[in-house]
Amino acid sequence: MAKVREVRNRRGLLGWLNPTKFNLERWAYTLHRVTGFIVAVYFYMHVVVTGFRAGGREVWESIMATLSNPLVHPLELIVWGSLFYHGLNGIRLTLAELGLIVGKPSRPIYPYKPTSLGKTQRAVLFLVMIMAVILIILAGVEMFILPAGGGG
Repeated sequence: MAKVREVRNRRGLLGWLNPTKFNLERWAYTLHRVTGFIVAVYFYMHVVVTGFRAGGREVWESIMATLSNPLVHPLELIVWGSLFYHGLNGIRLTLAELGLIVGKPSRPIYPYKPTSLGKTQRAVLFLVMIMAVILIILAGVEMFILPAGGGG
């Protein structure tokens, strides 16, 4: 019986969180989880802020004045970006689960390939990333460059 060699993580938590060891699939997975968490926190905060409406007009206008502060806009852009990526990547994952972008299975031959994404899935992931970036840029332009009120 062959002896199993023990590998120690000498870098501790930093070694575990080393992003240079992530492949494309791991980055997509991590980003999907992080954006899902941001969306969940946003929905919770939306319910809390909307609940202030019960406090009357003065309380509501005070909260809305606070949230209309330009310093809040970058946080809104993060929420929009999270919604865009998480939604588009969710569509990609649904297509993969339905087997529409998976491709033919191959025999697992050692040494294994570093990623399990096929050519079609990789292309769709890049399309998701490009679409999310375009939508984030458009949201940023609308928030920071175009005049408020959109008058004409």
